[in-house]
Amino acid sequence: MKRALAAAMLAALLGAAGPAAAHPHGWIDLQVTIGFDDQGRIATLRETWLFDDAYSAFATGGMDNDGDGRPDQALLEELLQENISNLAEYDYFTKVRQDERSIGFGTPTDLATRMAGSRLEIAFTLPLAEPVSPRDGAFSYSIYDPTYYIEMVHAEDPAAIRLQAAPEDCHANLLPPNPTGDQVAMASALDATQTGWDGLGALFAEVVPVRCGD
Repeated sequence: MKRALAAAMLAALLGAAGPAAAHPHGWIDLQVTIGFDDQGRIATLRETWLFDDAYSAFATGGMDNDGDGRPDQALLEELLQENISNLAEYDYFTKVRQDERSIGFGTPTDLATRMAGSRLEIAFTLPLAEPVSPRDGAFSYSIYDPTYYIEMVHAEDPAAIRLQAAPEDCHANLLPPNPTGDQVAMASALDATQTGWDGLGALFAEVVPVRCGD
């Protein structure tokens, strides 16, 4: 059951779900909880990904072995483990920076999956390789497919970005992408058989800075 979320495999999977004229070919709604440790440092990102209906139907096809009309939970969890394993090579589509420095990650924990209506949902906690204080430099994260085959945006919900155990003077805000008209046209020109270059997704990625004390 090799259904990878890695960009190269994702193109094949979503392409099989139906024709698409231009990038992006699929969508994920995000919710993120930014976890602080007891020293006021950012230590984890709890990410929840809600896939679009077309990908969800394809990815979970053939998983209803008990005939109850829903994918079997054990098979959903097997799929989740494969997806997380495949995403490791791509840093879980997550970029964290402080000033000009990239922050790495540990092994994801607290993996969970379910069907939210007709849509597949996965969740995992991504520990930073080292806790980071937002007071020591500009901190931000972005979550995106580097090839922009799939669009990943925070859900239209005030709770889509949360701070957990944060000092009272810390806050996060969402900066929407601002691609040029030429960049939008370039992405729109790619059909379902083509893969965008690794920098394409960054042009359409939301950025979430976290600040404390200002």
